[in-house]
Amino acid sequence: MPLINVVRKEEQVKILKDLGAEHVLNSSEPNFEEELGKLTRKLNATVCFEAISGSATAMIMKAMPSHSISIVYGLLSEQSISDIDPLLLIGRNQRIEGFFLGHWLAGRSTWSLLGIMK
Repeated sequence: MPLINVVRKEEQVKILKDLGAEHVLNSSEPNFEEELGKLTRKLNATVCFEAISGSATAMIMKAMPSHSISIVYGLLSEQSISDIDPLLLIGRNQRIEGFFLGHWLAGRSTWSLLGIMK
């Protein structure tokens, strides 16, 4: 499954590429949104794990194709999700969900957790 990695610094791009990552975008670059849109269309990227929130969530959802989902698990921007265009969500049948590891772990049995910790 192809993965689009988004980082904030050029040295992080190099680190991920050296580790074998194929698709790495630097969100500090002036053409980031355009490149993200091209890559999400090319790869038909329909799932996003998003840790920034703020206006970044809206920008990423705008770049993603129809029937996409953004799973928000962080608040690195320290801002509420903003600038969401409801017409894009409705027209493209997109969703935004939240994920908290504590809730996920609470819903698992001890045996299933032991199986995860191999």
